[in-house]
Amino acid sequence: YLPDPNKDIYDYKKILGFGIENEGYELTSLGPKCYSMIVNKWNSERQQYEFKPKITSKGISKSQQISHSDYVNVINKDIVKKGVNGTLKVYDNVMSSIQVEKYALTGFNNKSIVLRNQCCCPYIKGLTAKDYIIKDQ
Repeated sequence: YLPDPNKDIYDYKKILGFGIENEGYELTSLGPKCYSMIVNKWNSERQQYEFKPKITSKGISKSQQISHSDYVNVINKDIVKKGVNGTLKVYDNVMSSIQVEKYALTGFNNKSIVLRNQCCCPYIKGLTAKDYIIKDQ
């Protein structure tokens, strides 16, 4: 679907339609809101496209030095990447800096059930992977 420049704004935006946010050639996703994608970025100085990672991780600070290869290693080598998040807390008029070590990247997924054909189905209490039926085409 390509918009017609001769039409109005309703041609550009479709209600309940999909929009393309990023285009790239490699995507590694560990779960919802936790992915790394290699995207094409235009470098105006060199007048050419460059491949740069776009990293998204919910709940992890950007200062963790996490790279695209870390996402790939979590899947291929089954490793866990740890990180430290720092916060400021005030209690009884005393401000404290708290450093919390947490798992930044892990292959554990408790939000869905992974079937034998690598499809992910929603986790529903009481259902297991045997309860889902896979139709082969």
